[in-house]
Order: sequence, then C-alpha cells, then structure tokens
Amino acid sequence: MCTNNGASRRVELLSERLIVKQPDALLRGNEVNDTVLEDFKVRRVTFDPESSDQGALAFFTPMPLEVLRMYPVRPDLLLPEELPNLDFRDYDPPADAQADDNEYWNTGLCTEMLAEYFKSYILGGFPRRLPPNTCSLADMRQLNWISVPHPFLLGAGLDCYYPRSRNSWSAGPILEPKSSGDHVYSHTTLVVTQDCEGSNDSMLFGELAPIICSMYNRARQPQVPNEDQESMFDAPGKIAQYDLQFPEVHFPVMLISFVGPQHGRIFCGYINGGELIIHQSKLYSFERKESAPFDLFASFALSQPAHSTT
Repeated sequence: MCTNNGASRRVELLSERLIVKQPDALLRGNEVNDTVLEDFKVRRVTFDPESSDQGALAFFTPMPLEVLRMYPVRPDLLLPEELPNLDFRDYDPPADAQADDNEYWNTGLCTEMLAEYFKSYILGGFPRRLPPNTCSLADMRQLNWISVPHPFLLGAGLDCYYPRSRNSWSAGPILEPKSSGDHVYSHTTLVVTQDCEGSNDSMLFGELAPIICSMYNRARQPQVPNEDQESMFDAPGKIAQYDLQFPEVHFPVMLISFVGPQHGRIFCGYINGGELIIHQSKLYSFERKESAPFDLFASFALSQPAHSTT
C-alpha cells in the first residue's frame, strides 16, 4: 500500500511536520501560529456559516435549516419520568467555581456535557417525529457513525494531549456519508471537545490536529472487506496488503469544535492545489439553551457531499 498522489503526500507531510513533531514556533500556548502554517501551505480563512459561503461549502451541503426545523425535538413523545433527559445545563458557575474542589464547572466537563447533548441532538437521542424507517437526523441525511472496527480508526491523532500543556482534545462522534452505488465518499465530519478555552481570530492546536489527522487517516485508509476489518486492529502489519480506499485529491473535513467555557465554532478543511485551506467560523455561545445555535451547528454536522471529489 502506497500513496502516490500529491494530495496524499501533502497530508503526510503536514502530519509529520506539524502534528507528530511540531516546529518550535508553531505553538503560542495552545494556539497555532499562522505564519508557521503559511510556511507549510496551510491557509486559515474566516467564513460565516449563516451566509452562503461558496468557498467553505465547496465540498459540503449543510442540511437546510427549514428542513431540519420540520423535525423539532418533541418532549410530548416522552414519558414524564424521561423528561429530565432533555435537560441542558446553562453555564452559570458560582463565584468560587475555580476552587480546586469544585470540578462541576471545569472547562473539560462543560464541553463534554455540551458535546453529549449535541450528539443526542443529531444522532437520535432526543425524540422527533421523523419519516418512516428513520431513526435519527443523521440517518435521514444518509450519514453513518464511524466506530470500531472501521479502518478509518486505524490511524491516530483523534484523541490526544496538547504538546506543551496538560490540556487535551477528543473526537466523537465521527460521521461519514453512506456510499452511493459503487462510490465511497472520503468526507468526514468530526465533533471535537477541548478542555481549554478558544478565542476568536485564532485556532487551537486541538482543532488543527484532528483536521490533519482525519485527512491522514483517509489518505492511508485501506480498502478492507467488512469481514476482515476487525483483524486489522489485532495485526496492523496486514494493512500493507490492501489497496488504498481513496484515490483522493481533496479529503474534505467538517469539524465542530466545542471549547471553553461553553462555546463552539465550525471548521471546514480540504486540500486544494497542494494547499490546505481551513475555513473557520466565529465563536458561538452555548451558555444559555434558549439562545444556543443548536440548529445551525446541526445543519453543518449533518452535511452531505456537495459532489464527488475523486
């Protein structure tokens, strides 16, 4: 198994030079230095997910909000004792929330609880009146949840620690489009939680790394029959026996990042002409349920491929 196209080699280089081992100047605390990224042909640009940004949406088609809102969460479908399942914790820490013995409001727990709520929002954890034979919004959008023994997960970098701090990131759920006939799409959508805060106009290493690692895992993903997939995790040496799944040139990635104290933003990355383009939204607040943009983020997390990228 070998990679022989320019996009795959570019992804491998970015993984080796920026993720596995970082240049000293790449990191400023937990954030990445755009000047260093530019040296490696990584360009970060802003985009507005509330407008029709053709650059960011070159490879993804979000679920139309008007369609998504046809299937609202239905508390009336729950038994009274099940209603607490819909509870959402507003971010309202007490004055002593930073005390060592008060872990209830630490950043990692806040983003983890937010991500779990969002996961239920898109993957069927909350009741909705969906079309027949449909179990979730993701199912309705023809998206699969990637889980072991999927060969995409043979790669690393989806859950890791920051190089120079005790902070970490964790990816999940990870979604991919269902195959269409004989065509298999390389697109991936990741929900990533950070246990540190983010700021506008900058990017965390824990956001850059899963984008590049997702591309790398796709570039190296072997074309393994379903019945042999589990054995790959026990005998990774067998991977080289298989052809690559994707003769790819773009490796599109949609990333939903939840950062402290209880915020989120959307990224869309892809390889284009030897350059990694990363579109990044502003930070949105999820501190209050009544104003949190769950539908907006769900529409992007439930994106379908805009077109074939092979």
